[in-house]
Amino acid sequence: MKKKMISLVAIVALIIVGFAGYHYYKNTYQGDVGYAQVPAKTPTKQATKDDQGKVVPNEYSYHYQLNVVKEDGTRTTVPVEISSEKPTPLTPNSYVKLEFNSKRVLSGPNNIAKDKIPAKVQTELEK
Repeated sequence: MKKKMISLVAIVALIIVGFAGYHYYKNTYQGDVGYAQVPAKTPTKQATKDDQGKVVPNEYSYHYQLNVVKEDGTRTTVPVEISSEKPTPLTPNSYVKLEFNSKRVLSGPNNIAKDKIPAKVQTELEK
């Protein structure tokens, strides 16, 4: 009887750990694909700061707030930072594709031709 109880507790614990691990993976490494039009005005180049707010030597950044339309047509604002020693800002009024989640941008932003954007998304971007 004791062995059955221990086995049952172990199975329940394994299910809980598996469920938590799946949600962590999904929230950290999977995201939504979205499209945005880059603003006409390029933000000012600033010194890059690390997570503690300290300036990173010889590194600069452009900070964007992109109004992204997901493939399902919903809108959201995504913060994007372009950083390097000599960062190249995004081309004004161009279109970009990116993959993102609630924590960060997973890939992109990458330039994309307007005709490669799904029709439903193009309609939303033009509003």
